[in-house]
Amino acid sequence: MKPLAEINSHFTNKAKLAHSSSALFILLSSSLMIFTCYAHLAYADGSKIVKWKDANGVTHYGDKMPAQESGRSNSVLNNQGTVIKTNESFNPKDNSQETEKLSAEQQRQDKALLASYSSVEEIDMAEKRNLKSDETALLTLSQNQEDNKKMLANIYAKFSGRKMPSQAAEEAQNYKTQIIKSKSQIIDVQNSIAQTKTRFTQYRSRYLELKPK
Repeated sequence: MKPLAEINSHFTNKAKLAHSSSALFILLSSSLMIFTCYAHLAYADGSKIVKWKDANGVTHYGDKMPAQESGRSNSVLNNQGTVIKTNESFNPKDNSQETEKLSAEQQRQDKALLASYSSVEEIDMAEKRNLKSDETALLTLSQNQEDNKKMLANIYAKFSGRKMPSQAAEEAQNYKTQIIKSKSQIIDVQNSIAQTKTRFTQYRSRYLELKPK
């Protein structure tokens, strides 16, 4: 048998451990209750709750961040403690690198623009060349669509008031399919034309900034 002192020590250690666990549980529960109450009260008057960590990694809650902490990542919480918005930290160094990257890309584009065109008139001519194929395609598609609509209308007129034969019904369906297809193609070409015009408008504007008259 174990000595009485050893048995007492064993139960004493278990009691201390249970007490520590209970104390930790109570502490965590109290913290959660305090936060929940604070969240409820904060939203009751229309204010917001902001959560952030300081330089030491300590989490803070408040209706706003102190000025010295304004550059840190933070979250906005609702009254249930759910994150409804996240604000990433602002790093001036990273921002500077991104700005330099964008600047280098703009310089590359400017160099290519000046190498491609020697005047605004050349930009206008290039725009017309780029638009020509799309405009021709648009005219062809539009004409085909009108022809298909006429053919479909003729079939309906021919069999108006009586049952349409299966072959005529099949032809009518084919015309409907072609009309839908050409409509989609027309939209694609129109979008391409709009994009081309936008691109060359930007070319002209930038060219005049780089080489004003």
